[in-house]
Amino acid sequence: GLPHHTSPTRPRMSVSARAAQFAPFAALTGYEELVKEAVRLTDKKIEIDAYRLAAYCGHSYAMYRIAQHYDSIDRKAANNCYLQAARWGYQPARYECEQRGLTI
Repeated sequence: GLPHHTSPTRPRMSVSARAAQFAPFAALTGYEELVKEAVRLTDKKIEIDAYRLAAYCGHSYAMYRIAQHYDSIDRKAANNCYLQAARWGYQPARYECEQRGLTI
């Protein structure tokens, strides 16, 4: 085959610069926040991927279970999960929010 063309007058674009061109067209909204949260908890092994996926799709029970898991690791994350599950109408989450003094 032919050799890859390289411009003699322009420098090669870096991989990160090339990727940045397509960033505005990301198909998954909210995905970046999930990745950031996962990175923040890298030292904590979380084995509830099915629950996380269900919660991302809006299942209140799954969010409640995630909250229970986070409770021993990250209180702030647990509170946020309980609030979200309560907002989606899961009654035990509403009770937990009341016990914690969280406003729904």
